[in-house]
Amino acid sequence: MSDPSFPVAIEALATPLGLRESNDPEPLASLMSGRGKRPLGDLFGLSNLGVNLTRLASSALSALRQATKARARTMI
Repeated sequence: MSDPSFPVAIEALATPLGLRESNDPEPLASLMSGRGKRPLGDLFGLSNLGVNLTRLASSALSALRQATKARARTMI
């Protein structure tokens, strides 16, 4: 049932950070800086489901949609 090439358990914080940069244009990309995403699904061989551990710095935003809504409210 289980594939011996994939681990049974790992320490999530010991996995490497993903190196992908934001695809957003610059005014939005700088808002999303400070996010560290560790892809965990690949380590276990998951192909139909993405599992990520995302850690945010104290000034980082969790989602761009919420950030743009908050910014729009302050501009009104």
